[in-house]
Amino acid sequence: MHETNDDRKAQLLRWLKENVLTPPRPSRICITEVQMDWLQMRGSFSLTLDDVRLEDRFTLCYEMNGRIGFAPPVFHSPLCLPISFNAVELDQKTEEAIQRALDRVFPVIRGFGRHKKGKIVDLNSSLKSRVIDRASFETQRALIDAGDIYLHELVATD
Repeated sequence: MHETNDDRKAQLLRWLKENVLTPPRPSRICITEVQMDWLQMRGSFSLTLDDVRLEDRFTLCYEMNGRIGFAPPVFHSPLCLPISFNAVELDQKTEEAIQRALDRVFPVIRGFGRHKKGKIVDLNSSLKSRVIDRASFETQRALIDAGDIYLHELVATD
């Protein structure tokens, strides 16, 4: 007997329901163990929701607009399917709290596009060429690299 696409889809949906972590909205979040590869402009962090530390790390990456962004851990090709899924699904208010906390520490850099004096910033531009305020950037970078960051943020209620 051959498995149909509907059978495969149902199996995947069951697997996701059983394996994707969907915690309730916390009252506060805490970001710790921030690690950053400045050459690649990406990194990761640990996340605690109220008093529950999530097992898997979230990723960090500077986005096209020059701001830091984040993504949850991912299941790669579950059940041998050529697609990936978030391993953790947070509600919008929790994601907004995480972003606010990250924005307090990570400096904004030049986003992609044409800047003053015709300078073009793109995917191949170095971090050095994207830094806007060198002194401020180096201060924040040193703080992040020291590894002593504990970012706490309250999560908004409805």
